[in-house]
Amino acid sequence: MNSKLYILLLLLIIGSYGCYLLYINYALSRSIKKLDVDIATGLIKGIGPFEFKKGGTAVLLIHGYTGTSREMLPLARYLSEHNISSYGILLPGHGSTPRELKKTTKEDWYKAAEDALIRMKKEHQTVYITGFSIGSAIAIKLAANYQVDGIALLSPAVYLKKKEGEMLSVESQIKLLNLFFFYSYLKKPHLPDVKDPSVDESNPFYEFYPVNTLKHLIDTMKEARDLLPKITCPILIIQSKGDIDLSDEGPEYIYKNAASADKKVVWLERSGHIITLDYDRERVNEEVHKFIVESKK
Repeated sequence: MNSKLYILLLLLIIGSYGCYLLYINYALSRSIKKLDVDIATGLIKGIGPFEFKKGGTAVLLIHGYTGTSREMLPLARYLSEHNISSYGILLPGHGSTPRELKKTTKEDWYKAAEDALIRMKKEHQTVYITGFSIGSAIAIKLAANYQVDGIALLSPAVYLKKKEGEMLSVESQIKLLNLFFFYSYLKKPHLPDVKDPSVDESNPFYEFYPVNTLKHLIDTMKEARDLLPKITCPILIIQSKGDIDLSDEGPEYIYKNAASADKKVVWLERSGHIITLDYDRERVNEEVHKFIVESKK
C-alpha cells in the first residue's frame, strides 16, 4: 500500500469521526432541550436534593447513574409515613445535562454522598444507607469506611449484564470506548428499564452517556466488589429477575463476599431495573422498612 493510499485512508477515518462528532453534538443538543433546565440553578426544573425530618432513625438515599433523586422519592415518602427520616442527595452532574455530568468523576460522586452521611451521623442516632444501582456501589464504599446501622442495596450495580452473543464483557467494551471516544457521548441503547407504563413520564433521564464517565462507573463497581469483605453491618439486597441492565450474579456475589452475618436477598418478578418506580415499588418500600425495623432490634 503506497503513501497516497495511507493518507486517503487516514483522511477517510478522520472525516468519518468528524461527522460522527457533529451528529452526536447535534443530537445531544436536541436531547438537552427536552430536559427543561432552569437557567438560574442549572438543574432540571423540579429536581434537587430532598429531606424528610421525622424520627431519630434516618436513611441516606443515593440514586443511580444518569438518574435523579426523584428515583428515591416514593421510598422516602413511605419511610416518612413510618416516622423514619431520610435525605435524598443529588449526585454531582446529575439532574442537569450530560455536559455537566461529563465534568464529574467517581470521586465527586463519593464525596457528595460522604458529606451527606457525615452530616446525618451528627444529627441522628441511627443511620442507614439505601442505594439504587450505582448508588448501591457508593453505599458499599461508605459502609466499608464508616460505621452505619445497615445498607439496603436496590438493583445493586456490581456486575453489568452481558448481552447474548457478545464476545466482550460490558466492562471491556467500555474500556474500548474510552480509548477511542473519550471526549464524546454515547446514545443510550434503550429507554429507562421500567415495565409499568403508568410510571410518571416526567421522571427525567439523560438520553446520552458521556463516555469518560462510563469508566468512573465501572471503576466504582469494582471498588465496591473489592470492599465487600470489609462490610459487617446488616445488608438487604433487592433485584428484579427482569432487570436488563444488571447481571443476575450480582446479588449472590454480594451475599457470598460480604462479611455481614445479617444479610438477605429478595428477588422481584414484575419489574425492570428501576424497582423503586416500577410494579414492585410497594414491595420494595415494605422490604426496606421491614429491614430497618428488624435490624434495629
